[in-house]
Amino acid sequence: MSGVLSSWRESALGVETTASFHRLSFTFWGERVDVLLRDGDDARHITYFFQDYLVMADDQASVTLRLESTSGSFVRSESVLGTVSVRRGVKDGWHSLPLEGPTPLPPFAAPEFSRRFRTFHGSSASRPGRPGQAVVLHGPSTSGKSVLLLSLLERGWNFVTDDTCVLEGDLLQPYTRPIGIRSQTLTQLPGLSSRVHDGVQFETATGTTFSVHAKDLGFALLSEAARWSWTVDLIPSSRFRVERLSPHTLRLHLDIANHRKQALDAIEQLCHTEEAHR
Repeated sequence: MSGVLSSWRESALGVETTASFHRLSFTFWGERVDVLLRDGDDARHITYFFQDYLVMADDQASVTLRLESTSGSFVRSESVLGTVSVRRGVKDGWHSLPLEGPTPLPPFAAPEFSRRFRTFHGSSASRPGRPGQAVVLHGPSTSGKSVLLLSLLERGWNFVTDDTCVLEGDLLQPYTRPIGIRSQTLTQLPGLSSRVHDGVQFETATGTTFSVHAKDLGFALLSEAARWSWTVDLIPSSRFRVERLSPHTLRLHLDIANHRKQALDAIEQLCHTEEAHR
């Protein structure tokens, strides 16, 4: 990915470099946001993560963020070392923005976003042939959300979001940042192994994680907002069990390493309910 920033800088698409900062320009769901970064690796990382939202730099941003860290790289630093500052308009002063919400970018804690969107931890895909209806997968970290999401995508479902769901009213907005794929996931989905290296690689407490865009994995993307029609709660368990909490909500007790196919079949059976409601 080393050539990404330089090639985009030459074309002036969303990237502007000064002596002190790299400036990136994005539009998230109609809201223009500029981002100032001191670290070149941070600029490359964020350019890749939010490439679908990158726009031409101009002076129309409603919000400007400055992401800094005392350790150098904001992206790779501990959260206690990072600071996020925000201003509105070139004549406005800088103000501290709390590190709340799933990520500092998009700035969901800023009023321009908080009054429109609600975010929560989960993954989502929309049903084949009925892209206006989506299922949301809830569960703690390592419970199997991303594994089941990727498995649904392999079955022809459309990607909505991974890890962070963005709700506007009663609609789920497509959020096309990369999918996080742990190395353990590749043992269950070996067909992805040759495609994950196009993304960004991290070492975490649970091993290597690859962050890769769904389109680079060959999966279909949802192009418009979808109705939140079904919910699946994942509970880690050594024994597989299905609880039907409502006509449109399941609770799956599972060990994702051993119960992936049973879980997928249960999700697809749920989502063939014709009259879907959240």
